[in-house]
Amino acid sequence: MKRIRSLGIVIFDNKIVLIHRKVNGNEYFVFPGGGVEPGETNEECVIREVREETSIEVKVEKLLY
Repeated sequence: MKRIRSLGIVIFDNKIVLIHRKVNGNEYFVFPGGGVEPGETNEECVIREVREETSIEVKVEKLLY
């Protein structure tokens, strides 16, 4: 079963917030986000994940995709 994920495009101080990852010797950047928990909406997931990964409090303004 596929897990539903949500991520956010966060603009903070006129910059786009990205998370730097290092996995198996590879480095890359991703938008903050993660898996939607049971009973959680996509919007709630984005707010929680952004807070957990960046300590930034956000509100969802627009669904992009």
